[in-house]
Amino acid sequence: MVLLTRTYLVKGKNRKYLLERLQKKGVNLLKIENCGQNEIKITIENKDRLKFFAICKNSWYNKELKIGGLLSPFYKCYQKWLLTLFLVSYFALSFIASNLYFETVFTGDALIYRPIIEKALESQGIIKYSFFSQKQLNGVKESLQKEMGIAFISVEKSGNRAIIYLKEEKKEPSSLNSLTSDLIANEDMTVLNITLYSGTAVVSNGDFIKKGELIAKAKNLLNDADKTEIDAPIIGVITVECTFEYCYNTKFKPTDDTRSNALAMAKFHLGDYIVRSFSFEEGENFIKVILKYEKILIGG
Repeated sequence: MVLLTRTYLVKGKNRKYLLERLQKKGVNLLKIENCGQNEIKITIENKDRLKFFAICKNSWYNKELKIGGLLSPFYKCYQKWLLTLFLVSYFALSFIASNLYFETVFTGDALIYRPIIEKALESQGIIKYSFFSQKQLNGVKESLQKEMGIAFISVEKSGNRAIIYLKEEKKEPSSLNSLTSDLIANEDMTVLNITLYSGTAVVSNGDFIKKGELIAKAKNLLNDADKTEIDAPIIGVITVECTFEYCYNTKFKPTDDTRSNALAMAKFHLGDYIVRSFSFEEGENFIKVILKYEKILIGG
């Protein structure tokens, strides 16, 4: 008995000529079966399949129907084993590739704290091209929550990236202070919120005020009819947005790393204020960081 055979359905004209060519090339025709006009089933030994296709390639359409012979059950198992090995290898490589750390995406206020966040990542063993998991990122989140005053933080794994969103904690005034004299702007600023319980505001939310301009008067209107005013302390909450500029000198061409360092240093020199936005102006050997930050003029 032949160890391994292949059966093909062949379609084409002049079947007699095809069979003669196959025999001349030494192809052992084990079984021949006519299936209708211009169709024939041919069974050959597995070792002759290259000769068979060399002859049938251009002149006839052919389709493999089955594999037979004594070893056919083992051959089919072998084919399935190769397919299984391929699938296992594919999914294993996909799993490995998707768990390699490439980069961190900083969103919200996270970029301001990039150096601190990167240290937290390293403390959890997350460095470039290392394996990482959501469990490690959860450790990063816990570490940052302990060290920093933040309102909300999200640390998520997305493929090869860590996505970190951070929102700074807003500090509301715990008490109301009073001011017995008129309030004058000591720098350029934009009014974010002005709520007075005593005193008279001369500006509104959203107004831009230049240095030296009046913000609120230490007076209350006593009589609407004749606009009579009396002295009164300014009591309430006034929050403004101011600008802080910091020049960071560097010997290197500006990159994301140097910008992050410049931003961190600017935030450090600014002090304990909430940064609302930031921008950069870059030169050959310096990065100017421009911070827009919240400042409470009165209220706590």
